Amino acid sequence: MNKITLMGRLCKDTEVLESNKGVKMFKNTLAVKRKMNKDITDFISIIAFNKVAELICDYYKKGDTLLLTGNLQINDNGKDGDEKKLYTTVIVEEIFFTGSAKKKDDLI
Repeated sequence: MNKITLMGRLCKDTEVLESNKGVKMFKNTLAVKRKMNKDITDFISIIAFNKVAELICDYYKKGDTLLLTGNLQINDNGKDGDEKKLYTTVIVEEIFFTGSAKKKDDLI
């Protein structure tokens, strides 16, 4: 079973991107404080698709706290002969509202 739950702050402004195949996508980085050592922050790449991507962009902005569940995905850069680097990404499945959310247009 591959399931991860994270709570952290968004590092960049939110924006829905659309692929040439019509798939809506959201990419960002989540800053997550470690439970045992609050002085250390992990920066985790997250990707959401379609409706989840739209919800995040409608209700969240840079610096907001996001609680999510998803799947952990680890890939390498795939170049033969070069030193391979591993990239960790969380594919967001669900988000959970943790407080009173407002649309971007409603914020002052």
